[in-house]
Amino acid sequence: MKEQRLKLKLSRRELARRAKFSVSTLVHIEQGHGNPMLNSMENLAIALGTRLSHLFEFTQNRERR
Repeated sequence: MKEQRLKLKLSRRELARRAKFSVSTLVHIEQGHGNPMLNSMENLAIALGTRLSHLFEFTQNRERR
């Protein structure tokens, strides 16, 4: 997720605004803490211009490393 944000050249503040999160919530999600609601993840996917399933694919690939 962080990689996608950086690829789009979005600051944490801007992505949080687009996803309707606080910056601290976004930081927690990027760091893998917490358990965000599905609708929050949908907002994040929309803000990143990607599919919700892509966020989960990324998470699964990262856990396999």
